[in-house]
Amino acid sequence: MSDTFYFLIRGFKESHDVDVWLGIYDTLDLLHEAYDIAVKELEKEHQELIEKFGCNLSDYTISNEKIMINIYSQSTEMWKYDVSPDMVFGSVLFDNES
Repeated sequence: MSDTFYFLIRGFKESHDVDVWLGIYDTLDLLHEAYDIAVKELEKEHQELIEKFGCNLSDYTISNEKIMINIYSQSTEMWKYDVSPDMVFGSVLFDNES
């Protein structure tokens, strides 16, 4: 069993008051699958906002709302917040850190 947990969150860059926790995962495979689904759903909702209200009204939401990944390592008791998907799915984040 992994000691690293991945937290998938939908929210805004500047404020976490309205964050929506989408799931907690203990494998990169499960996280990657959930991340891909969440991004597609968010893009679809943003497109619907544009169609319904136009670009000007939707600009703030579209520019700032995103899917975020936070990571917790139980062995080091370290958190990493809003980690880039490229970093998550392309490397091991907690190796060789002091």
